[in-house]
Amino acid sequence: MAPAFTRRTAISTAAAFAFGRPLARIAAQTPGYPFLIDVQALLERLEDPSSRLRLLDASPLRIWRNGHIPGATHVFWQDTVDANYPVFGAVVTQGFEQSQRLEVIRRFGVEPADSIVVYDDTSGFRAARIVWFLRLLGFPDVSLLDGGLQGWRDLGEDAEAGSPSPPEVQPAVDPQEGFYVVTEALADRIARADTTILDIRTAEEQRDTLNGALPLGAIPTAQRWPWDGMIDPDSNALLPLEGLRTQIAPLGLRSDRDIVVYGRFGVDTALSWLVLKTLGFERVLTYDRGWVEWAATEGLGIDALT
Repeated sequence: MAPAFTRRTAISTAAAFAFGRPLARIAAQTPGYPFLIDVQALLERLEDPSSRLRLLDASPLRIWRNGHIPGATHVFWQDTVDANYPVFGAVVTQGFEQSQRLEVIRRFGVEPADSIVVYDDTSGFRAARIVWFLRLLGFPDVSLLDGGLQGWRDLGEDAEAGSPSPPEVQPAVDPQEGFYVVTEALADRIARADTTILDIRTAEEQRDTLNGALPLGAIPTAQRWPWDGMIDPDSNALLPLEGLRTQIAPLGLRSDRDIVVYGRFGVDTALSWLVLKTLGFERVLTYDRGWVEWAATEGLGIDALT
């Protein structure tokens, strides 16, 4: 079951293509900067005095206050969402001279030279959004901690309570091309041979009509890969990478195609993006507006659920 949302903005068909970047190629992962690390790798980084390590905890605030990895500061995944966009879940816009994004970075207390590890108290579904957001803004060394807080505790490591404040930083961003698409760009790609579309919604999410505001359905040509199938229900960690490769093999994904992942909301796609990148697919993008905008926009096709 996906984490609950605290708010939903109104569905609108207006200004559907106001923000974002066109579809573009994604550069290969920078060598030495993995998207995913385990607790043992984190412990090794903690022992390296030369590492500018910063820990970000994307758990709910009450959980972070009760116990977190020592030194981790709290971040809120909804800070990455544009509060003024007509549908919920789109990435926070550039604003004047990137001011809105710079303010988020200031609150996070990170700088591009930092080595950043992000985690949460569950599957990494929300922590992955922070990884995606920081990499979008030009932070190269940002990783998700596989297993999160539970994995840390399972190794017998201590957690600390309290509320450490983020350090003061001079915020800087360098937005990168090719991280996401908006509705118009995705519509142009439907049925093209160079693009594969993945619907990462769970069965429950596919049935969610937002109290009747949306129809049931899927974006045309999309293949299904529900995000909850990537998670080991016992450990809340991702399945082993070989298991994930076996899982996606029937999809026939190819490294010479763009892969666009979409969920109910644009903010939901980051964990699937991160796993595909970790598996070696370089040309992975997220649909920033999500099913909520596609389904509410006149003139776009909708396939029946299978």
